[in-house]
Amino acid sequence: MNEPKKSFPISIFYFSFVLFLWTILLGFHFVPCESRLFFKESLSLKHTIITELDIEIEINRYNNSNLVERASLMHDPFFRTLKEQGLVFEK
Repeated sequence: MNEPKKSFPISIFYFSFVLFLWTILLGFHFVPCESRLFFKESLSLKHTIITELDIEIEINRYNNSNLVERASLMHDPFFRTLKEQGLVFEK
């Protein structure tokens, strides 16, 4: 007789597992180059994985700004989190 394929329940399991992991990761920033994981201020997909290029862009943005722009950067949640974690610093 024909037995039903078991790949469907297994695929549902894998999909559920990936969905569960992705939901957990929504609340964290992950920096693979330093193997660091830290909380976000809100659940979003933006800046879930932070690359070295993202960090360099923020450092250059900070170092090339004037005093008023630096003050406004401190109100940016992403920049503030990077600065608190020691990933963005003044050159």
